Amino acid sequence: AAVAACLLIFVTPYDAATWLQADHITATGEMRAVTLRDGSTVMLNGDSAITTDFSAGRRTIELLRGEAFFQVTHDAARPFVVDAESMTVTVTGTAFTVGITDDRLSVSVEDGSVDVSKADDPDATTALTRGQRAMLDRRTGMLTLGTVTPGTVASWRTGRLVVKNVALSDVVDALAR
Repeated sequence: AAVAACLLIFVTPYDAATWLQADHITATGEMRAVTLRDGSTVMLNGDSAITTDFSAGRRTIELLRGEAFFQVTHDAARPFVVDAESMTVTVTGTAFTVGITDDRLSVSVEDGSVDVSKADDPDATTALTRGQRAMLDRRTGMLTLGTVTPGTVASWRTGRLVVKNVALSDVVDALAR
């Protein structure tokens, strides 16, 4: 059994820490829909991984790698929080995507609203609503706000890739997924 586990870790495209930590994980080219205990749904893009932690007072998802689209069931008593490295996204009921690339962390809102904060300044939040996007540069820590057509948020769910005003490296990351 130990040999099989070592072989599985060796042949998987993920680093061992991600593979062992993730509750849900996808391979390159694979998409997967996950229904969470509260009725919220997560659509994982290719080469993505998340962990889930639901407690009495909070619903927390950690995006370990890749990109995920969330459709959150409203529950005012239990905030829904997505942690993505040095960025936290807090919602109560909405549809949005969170992504991690080599260069940046991003959030785009298809419907509803979210609050975005950085780990180094959790008290300073930026509110995003339908059609808004925030991108956090991983090198500089700068948060840039922009707009996005709501119908193109997580367009990969329908087999399309829609990009506008993004770095070529982000396009390459998206195609690699």
